[in-house]
This record gives sequence, C-alpha cells and structure tokens, in this order.
Amino acid sequence: MLRMRFSFVALAAVFLAAALAFSSPSPAVAIDLQSARSGGLVGETLSGYVAPVTSPSGEVSKLVADVNSARRAEYIKLAKRNNVRVEEVAALTAQRIIDSLPGGAYFQASSGGWRRK
Repeated sequence: MLRMRFSFVALAAVFLAAALAFSSPSPAVAIDLQSARSGGLVGETLSGYVAPVTSPSGEVSKLVADVNSARRAEYIKLAKRNNVRVEEVAALTAQRIIDSLPGGAYFQASSGGWRRK
C-alpha cells in the first residue's frame, strides 16, 4: 500500500513538474523558467525548488519566488491527498525534474554545489 502511494505521488509529481516547467511568466516577470534555466540563471535543487545559480537580478529573484510559491502550493495539495510529508513530494519531484532537464541546465549535486547537465 505504501509503495502504491509513493508511486502515485511520483506520477503526480511528474505532471506537476511538466506543468510548472512550461508555465509562462506572470505579467510582472519578463523572464520565464525555461529561459532562466537555459541562460544558466537558475537551477533545480534537490529539495524540489529552483534557486539562483549566480547573484540574481530582481527579475530572477521574482521568478524564483513565484515558481517556488506555486510548487509549494502543489506539493502541499499532493502531500495532503496522499498522506505523506510535503518534503517527500518535493524530493520525488526534484529527482524527476532533474532527470528531465535538457543539456546545459544546472542542478544541485548531492555535495550541494551546482553541476551542469
């Protein structure tokens, strides 16, 4: 039963990742997640959120905050629905997102540093 629950959470996380990865920026943010990733401005963390790779501009900081806020809200919904911790959903999603990143995108390595795929 527990394995099935985690499988469902993992599948839901994949859909969440796809939806958030291709989301358009809010009107207040001129750069989108895909552009920020391909430009090496943000990377995917092991905790399921994005973070600036270098010193961020205000625009990148706003994008990071918006993406992470949306992800957190979805992680909470999935965790409640599946009776698991939010951190578990986020970590499962992080791995799926990192696995699907295009070449050149940054991700957080287990050492905590940034690596380029």
